[in-house]
Amino acid sequence: MNYLLQGIKDLEGKNNMAAIKRFFEKRKIDIKFKKLGEGNKLTAEDAKLAEEVKKANVSDKKPAKSEPASRMAAQAALSRHSHPKPGSSLGTSHKSIELQVRREMEAERRSLEARSKVEERKEIKLDKPTVIEQALFTCPIIGPEILPREEILEKIKEFLYQQLGDEPQITSAMMIYTLNKNSEKVKLCVETICKYIDNIIDNPTEEKYRKIRLGNKAFQERVICIEGADTFLQSVGFETRYLPGPSGSEEEFYVIPAELAEDRDHMRSTKDVLLGAEPIKPELDRSMKIFHSSPHAHQMSIPPDFYAISPEEIKREQQRLTENAEKLGVLRTKEMRERDRIRELRRYRYICIRIRLPDGIILQGTFRAIEKMSDIVDFLKLNMACSWLPFQLLVPPKNSSLDLEGNSTLAELGLAPAALLTMKVETDLLKDLQASNQPLVRPDVMALITELKWNP
Repeated sequence: MNYLLQGIKDLEGKNNMAAIKRFFEKRKIDIKFKKLGEGNKLTAEDAKLAEEVKKANVSDKKPAKSEPASRMAAQAALSRHSHPKPGSSLGTSHKSIELQVRREMEAERRSLEARSKVEERKEIKLDKPTVIEQALFTCPIIGPEILPREEILEKIKEFLYQQLGDEPQITSAMMIYTLNKNSEKVKLCVETICKYIDNIIDNPTEEKYRKIRLGNKAFQERVICIEGADTFLQSVGFETRYLPGPSGSEEEFYVIPAELAEDRDHMRSTKDVLLGAEPIKPELDRSMKIFHSSPHAHQMSIPPDFYAISPEEIKREQQRLTENAEKLGVLRTKEMRERDRIRELRRYRYICIRIRLPDGIILQGTFRAIEKMSDIVDFLKLNMACSWLPFQLLVPPKNSSLDLEGNSTLAELGLAPAALLTMKVETDLLKDLQASNQPLVRPDVMALITELKWNP
C-alpha cells in the first residue's frame, strides 16, 4: 500500500507522529471506499441483527431466598442493642438504633438477594426470548464487522499481523499496546526498550550497549514476554547472533549493527514511534433496536456479559458480606456504605437503555456503565429525524428529569444494568411536528422497527 510506504519514509525523518496518524487516517479512508463499493452494507447488517434478535433466549428466574446467616446477624444485632449496659447513653436512643439496624440489615438482605439473582442468571439455560443476546463490538480501523468482544479482538490481532510486512515498526509498536492486557507490564516493557535505545544514543560506539543477551533474566521478564516486543526490536535493526556469553559458551544475542547504532536520528525516531503508539481498541456497538409501543417495554433480560464479575466472585462476595454482618452486628459507618456503593458500581460493564418516545415508539441501545447522559443524548439525536428538537429524559419511579449534561456515569445514576427512560417534548412542538408531517425518527431507522415480544 502506498500510504504504508509513505509511513516508512516519515519514520526515517522527524514526522513520526504524523506517520502514526496517517496509518489510521488512510486505513479509515480504505474502509470507507470498501463500504462504497459494497453498497449500503450497514443497513443490511442492522437488518440482519434485527433478525438475530428474534432468535435469542432467556430463562425464567426464581426469586432468591434470603440468607439465614443474614437474619441471624440481624437478630443478634437487635439483641445486643436491646440490652444496653447500665449508664450507657445507648439506652436513651434504643428505638431509633433498633429501627436503623433493621433498615441496614434489610438493605443487606436485598443486596445479597440481588447478587443471588445475578448468579442464577449466569448459570441457567436461556430458553425465553430476549432482545439482548450479548454485547457487540466494532472497530472502524479494521472494517465494518460487528462481533462479540472476543471475536473482534481476534480480528484486531489478525489485522496487526497482516500489516507487519508493510509497516513492521508502527505495527509492532501498536501490537505491544494492543495485544497485552497487563498495562503495568506493557509500561515496564516500553521503559526497558527505551532504556536500550537511550544507551545506544548516548554510547553509539560502545559494543556492550549494542547487544542484548536473550537469556538475561530482566530481558525475559520485562521484554520478551510481551507480544510484539521482539518484532519491534527487529524493526529497530537488532539481529540475532550467537556470541560468547558470561560463562564463555555461545549464547543467543540481539545485536544492532554499528552503522545503525551511530545513526542517532534513526534511533530517536524508533523511540518516538514506540512512545507515540496507541492501542487499537474495540468500540461498543450501540446494537440499536427500535420497537413498536409495548406494555412490556420495562421488562428486560440482561445477558451475563453485562456483568463485570463471575459467579465465583459473587459467591465470595456473599460470604464476605455474611461474615461481616455476623462479626459487626452494628450500624455501618458512612465510609462502609460508600465502599459498598463503589463496589456495586463496579459490578456492571454495560447497560441496556430503552427510551420511550412521545409517540410510544421505543429506541434501545447498549452503553458502557461508565458513559454519561450526553452519550445517550448523542444516540438519540443520531436516530432522530429532528436532531434539533429539545427534550427531557425522565426516569421512573417518580419520572424525575435527568441532567443531560451531568458528569455522573450511567451506573452512578442508578440505570444499571437496564433502564426505561421517557422522552418528554413540549406539547406545542409536538403539534407543530404533526402539522408538518415531520417524523420523530429517521425513515431508515423506522424501516427496522419490530414488535417487542415478551413471554412472562
